[in-house]
Amino acid sequence: MSTAPDRRTFPIRALTATTAIAYTALFVASLVVAAVFAEGAIPQPTTPTPPLLAYLQANPGVTETISLLQFLSAVALAILAVQLNADLRARAVGPAAPGGGVGVVSVGGAGAALLLALSALVAWVMARPELVNDPGAARQLVGLSFVLGGPGHAAFLGLFYGGIALAARSSGALPPWLTASGLVLATAGGLAAFAIVAYSMALFVPLARFFGFLWLIAVAITLARSRTTRPTSPRLGRETGKA
Repeated sequence: MSTAPDRRTFPIRALTATTAIAYTALFVASLVVAAVFAEGAIPQPTTPTPPLLAYLQANPGVTETISLLQFLSAVALAILAVQLNADLRARAVGPAAPGGGVGVVSVGGAGAALLLALSALVAWVMARPELVNDPGAARQLVGLSFVLGGPGHAAFLGLFYGGIALAARSSGALPPWLTASGLVLATAGGLAAFAIVAYSMALFVPLARFFGFLWLIAVAITLARSRTTRPTSPRLGRETGKA
């Protein structure tokens, strides 16, 4: 299959790469805000109650900004999922068309975007000043924000990556190394889900998330540079030759 860019659709697919970059940039910006402006480390489920409350009391504005950036990142992810789904569906060939991995892209992308958005909204609630007077509620909200934006989000990211890799493998839209790395990231996302019952498995959350940023950008750029063609099946090629 030719990898030469299709001039008719290249500008449209270039928007997919832009969306992937925006999704990454917005989330990374939230971490930069936390690192530069926050007093103390962002609370985790294992953070003792006194420093957890001290962080929330000292950083209401920072917490709101982080929440906004991550919410916008979730919106960008939702748009990216729609764009990739449409692109891969247009390339789907063989018995899997138009379902297979393309359907998993929709489910995984929508789920990952929804859980990241919910995590950001819960984090925004954590910035309310009255929450400092309710340690129990504060701890529950920290845990809820973590499970939504950590293992829950990563698990659906795994589905998203896996769906893209499987759909691209069936259509030949991506080089083998990019498809294989997507399946590895999908596995990392699935393993991250076990952080719900074993906190040590949370190690896989940043692996799935941050390497996934780079992978999605690489996927979007590769798809933007390749031509949308449906390879002719061997059977159809023989029938055409006979005609």
